[in-house]
Amino acid sequence: MSKYVFIVAITTAFWWSCKSETPADAAVLANPGEAPAVNLDSVVFALICKDITQAGDKVKHHDVYAVVGHDTVRVGTIESCQKIAPADYEKYEIPANAYEAVGGTGADNITYAVYLGKSPEGKINARIGHNYPGKKSGSFDYRSMIVFNEEDIAPASVINPAAMTGSYLHKGGASSYVLYLGYNNRTLIGQLYTIKGALPEQKDSLMTAISNATPEIMADIQVDWSNLSFDSAKGPGTFKRNGNRIESITFSKLANGGSLTLEKKEIGE
Repeated sequence: MSKYVFIVAITTAFWWSCKSETPADAAVLANPGEAPAVNLDSVVFALICKDITQAGDKVKHHDVYAVVGHDTVRVGTIESCQKIAPADYEKYEIPANAYEAVGGTGADNITYAVYLGKSPEGKINARIGHNYPGKKSGSFDYRSMIVFNEEDIAPASVINPAAMTGSYLHKGGASSYVLYLGYNNRTLIGQLYTIKGALPEQKDSLMTAISNATPEIMADIQVDWSNLSFDSAKGPGTFKRNGNRIESITFSKLANGGSLTLEKKEIGE
């Protein structure tokens, strides 16, 4: 087996082992006891319409996405998609306490609706339904498409640990760095590669350079979720965020005792 194939196998195994948790697990903070209590009044709830109509389509198509805190999930596809005012909820057989609703009338006068609301059991549901002329009242036949457990919802101000996973790059002169971060068993872990010289621009050449470097393992990165500072086997540092995305990671003392910043970027971009 070539060294290039070997490093691809190793990094792939590392990556999948770190990504093995379900989205619901990943949405829980690594240190749940340190997480702020969830106040649903501080959580963002929204429905987004995305026109996906293709040339030649006989009818319109819109994907509907539910935004709950830091999560955005596709709910389904409907023909007509505009915001439904709360005053019109009764017309669409939508509960008065729904957070948001979208819909409208499409071909053959079929009326579509999607709403985001809270069930009596305390779960946040995204439900989709439709009605058509002549169909009896109460027959939107809403189906639950997405369910969010309240205890798994984090306010938008709290970063999702899964957003930290991926590759980080630093293109230096004498030395460059590649960092892989993964999240497994509610623990942030990493592999840091030090590469002599500048990072190759071509993906194949970069992977070969990584294969020639020995990874340094960071088995348990302790994150302070209030300010995204951390401590690791390579010393302390901080994550820089932009909204719910991580832009970079900075180690306070890494390169010759000085600070070092690696930008979050996929290999080959």
